[in-house]
Amino acid sequence: MGHYIANLRDIQFCLFDLLGREEILGKGIFADIDKDTANGMLDEMKRLSENEIAASFVEADRLGVDFDPKTGEGKLPEIHIYVSASFAHVAYSLGTDEQKKIAKLMLDKGWTATMVLTEPDAGSDVGAGRSKAVKQADGSWHITGTKRFITSGENDLGENIMHFVLARPEGGAVGTKGLSLFLVPKYHFNWDTGELGARNGVYATRLEHKMGLNVSATAELNMGEKEPCVGYLLGEVHDGIRQMFKIIEYARMMVGTKAISTLSTGYLNALSYAKSRVQGPDLTKQLDKASPRVTIIHHPDVRRSLLTQKAY
Repeated sequence: MGHYIANLRDIQFCLFDLLGREEILGKGIFADIDKDTANGMLDEMKRLSENEIAASFVEADRLGVDFDPKTGEGKLPEIHIYVSASFAHVAYSLGTDEQKKIAKLMLDKGWTATMVLTEPDAGSDVGAGRSKAVKQADGSWHITGTKRFITSGENDLGENIMHFVLARPEGGAVGTKGLSLFLVPKYHFNWDTGELGARNGVYATRLEHKMGLNVSATAELNMGEKEPCVGYLLGEVHDGIRQMFKIIEYARMMVGTKAISTLSTGYLNALSYAKSRVQGPDLTKQLDKASPRVTIIHHPDVRRSLLTQKAY
């Protein structure tokens, strides 16, 4: 059994009593789903997430990433899983007809992807980024610069990585309006078959040290230092910030879901433990040495702590 516990009653309350999602069932893409069906699906997901085959990253987080700073290559534990479907969707919906081939290859080949915004001294101030893009005669762009805190910036989970990189075209305006979004592969590839070619000039130079999530290869990336870093302007339009937010929408919802799931299962595990751990007498009978011992959920301060967790 894993450590995850799902609070199905809370989920159902939020969906149907709080948000009124029952009103969209039986319509549009949910035409074949009624409330009973939806609850049945939730029951099955709860069973799957709590049983012995549920995904667990405990061992992976203990092992972390095996990173070679000389080559810039990183190897992750085999049990780690990564999905790049949302990035491929952005490449497909915003890319040119030719770039849609990249989106298809990302899905068919299982390539991973990254969102590459942050730079040293330009964290939340994205418009201060200094990464530069210079257009080449063949229509591609050469990217130079350094990016930091790039989630999965280096990994061996797929044979290729597609970096979505914000950079400023040569002569571009200052601030966020001057940024464009480029597709930058780790390896060059045949656009029709996906066959990999030579290494592109984007390398991880180090991994960021974090508290927890050690299996996430959060890396610093250097572009254009060892050899040219070739990128392709997404959609052939200079609309980088708006395009990048299409990716951020997916990523931030995923982060929010992970956070609330972690808080919820932490509370539910604590609640389960408080109902089983026997310690001391009931507070109202503490002077009676012969009074029976009780589970700690009977103690007011433990209940206060649990209520605080529940509230959050």
